[in-house]
Amino acid sequence: KLQAAWHRISSILSVPASPPSAAASASQPRRLHRFEPQHFSSLSELRASANSGAREIFMIGCSDQGPALEDLSFAPPDSMLIQQNLAASIPSAGNHDDVTSLATVEYAVALAHARHIIVCGHTACQVIPYWLKSTARAHNACPYYLQFEREVRQVVDREYGSRISATERLRLMLEEQTLFQLENLQALTCVQQRLATGELHLHAWLVDDATARIKTYLPQSGQFVPIEEASTTPPVPCHH
Repeated sequence: KLQAAWHRISSILSVPASPPSAAASASQPRRLHRFEPQHFSSLSELRASANSGAREIFMIGCSDQGPALEDLSFAPPDSMLIQQNLAASIPSAGNHDDVTSLATVEYAVALAHARHIIVCGHTACQVIPYWLKSTARAHNACPYYLQFEREVRQVVDREYGSRISATERLRLMLEEQTLFQLENLQALTCVQQRLATGELHLHAWLVDDATARIKTYLPQSGQFVPIEEASTTPPVPCHH
């Protein structure tokens, strides 16, 4: 599916952007995250890194996406560093239960000098629906599950309550899970240092496994929008 998505990305770089839909804007009552727009970059910059000959892209995806994350159509083989965890999770500040993941992030950012980090969620994720089951809440002691409960589930249920459908609730859980992992990355010193110099940029994606379409997060609006709508959004200059 991601191969089809990347083929589409290759063809939409020249498509004029359109504003987020009113329906998308109405789905979020208030901004839950604070990201600096200058810490994000355009799709064209991401593609330039993919074709640079260096491994400048670090993608963090879900364990049950398997090898799909490597299936880039416009990028040469082995052009990305890839890390896969349950629901694309990254340890929150002060959480040292998964030192391997923290070490991988530090390697990619500080030693391999990645210029882009993509946190990539997907709509067919089986991890989050499992975590939402009562049996999971009763028996699961996985640190990433406990982090999900604290960071995502409680926030979504508090902010949206019972006024949304089960389908909409799951979509919001997937989006918020992706954004909280981006926040967790920003809390790491190695990431902060390179964001401050403009040498590193962030991306949050949600892939629809059924259609291979990608939604990307726009910090200016606080919304996930189809990536073709964001493809020509002017980048925000970084002030050093």
